[in-house]
Amino acid sequence: MKVFHTGSISGSPSNGDYLSNSPKYTVPRSPIEQSKNSFFGRIQPELYKYTENQDIDLPISRCGRMWFSVVYDAAVETLTVKVVKVKQLPLRHPSNNPPDSFVKIFLLPDERISQQTKVKLRNCNPTFNETFIFQVSEEELQKRSLRMSVYDVDKKRSTRHLLGHALVGLNDVDPMKVNEILWRDLDDIAHPGDSGTSLGELKISLTYLPRMNRLNVVVQEARNLRKMDLDATGIYVKVSLTQGHNVIKSKRTSTQDGAADPQYNESFSFKVTSKDMEQTCLLLNVITTGGRGTLHKMTSTLKNTVTRGRYGAELKYGRVSVGSFMYCRGEQLLHWQEMMAQPSKSIARWHTLSEVVTNQ
Repeated sequence: MKVFHTGSISGSPSNGDYLSNSPKYTVPRSPIEQSKNSFFGRIQPELYKYTENQDIDLPISRCGRMWFSVVYDAAVETLTVKVVKVKQLPLRHPSNNPPDSFVKIFLLPDERISQQTKVKLRNCNPTFNETFIFQVSEEELQKRSLRMSVYDVDKKRSTRHLLGHALVGLNDVDPMKVNEILWRDLDDIAHPGDSGTSLGELKISLTYLPRMNRLNVVVQEARNLRKMDLDATGIYVKVSLTQGHNVIKSKRTSTQDGAADPQYNESFSFKVTSKDMEQTCLLLNVITTGGRGTLHKMTSTLKNTVTRGRYGAELKYGRVSVGSFMYCRGEQLLHWQEMMAQPSKSIARWHTLSEVVTNQ
C-alpha cells in the first residue's frame, strides 16, 4: 500500500478539486446498513454529521471526541482522511496538566502502515486540520476501517500514553461527500491488534424482551485467559449498562478461582425501554483479584488500573463492549443487532477481550 502525507491544510477542498475528472462512484453498503429501514438494528450515520461552522449541542464525552472527514477518489484510487480537531481530552494524572497530543491513523486491517499528525502542546481541545492520503482500490474500500488513535507524549517524546480510539467502518460513511465533517466519541479500550497479545475470550448470551422492557445478560464462561505474572486469587466479570457514556447500573458475577477458563453461567436483568435501546451499551470488564503481593508487583506499571476492593487488590484485565451503532462495530454490533432482530430469543456469542487503556 502506498501512502502520502500532504501536510496541513486550512480548509476542505471543493468538489471540483477532488472529483472533476472522477467517475461516479457508490460505496457498496454492508448488510447492516441495508437493514437500516427496519426498526431493529438500523444504522443512523446522520447522527455523526457535523459542519465546521455549525455549533451542535453534544453531551460531554468521557474520553474525548474527534472531528474528521473522509473522501474517496475512484479515478486514482485514493482515500483522503482529514483530522480536523479533538475536544475534551482528559487532563494528565496526577498533575492535572493538559496533554501533548497527536493522532495516529491506521487503515485496517493492515496495521503495518500508519500516519500521524503533529504534536499539539498542552491542549485538551487541539485543532489539527491535517490531511493524509492512503492508496486503496475501490474493491477493497468497503472492507476497510479507519482507526484514529489519540496519544499523549511526555516532554522528551520518549513515552506515549494512549488516550482513546475512534473506529470508523468505511461502509458506514459516504466518502463521496467532500465537505462533510463527521465526529466520533473516543473509546478508552484498545481494539484487537493494538498489542498483538491475545487476552482470551468471553462468552455471553443476550436476550431482549420488548413487552417487559427487559434486557437479560448471561455471562457464561471465559477461555484462553493469559496467564498473569501475578498470583491472582480470583476472577470475576462486572456487567455495566450504559447510556450516553453514563453508567446506569452495574452488576457482577461471583468470583471464580484464577484458572484460565472460568465458568460462570450467571444471569443479570436490566430494565430498558425499546426507545432507549439505540442509546444503550453493555460493558463487561473481566477483573482479577489478589492480595498485597499483587498490588506491590503491579503499582509501578499499572498503578491506575489497580484498586483495593473487598477481595483485595483488583486489576482490570480486559473488556468487551456490546451495543448499538452509536458505540460498537464488528462482532459486538452484529451480536446486538441479532438480539434486537429476534426479540425474546437468547443469542450467544464469543467475544475477544480488549485491553483497558491505562491512565497516566
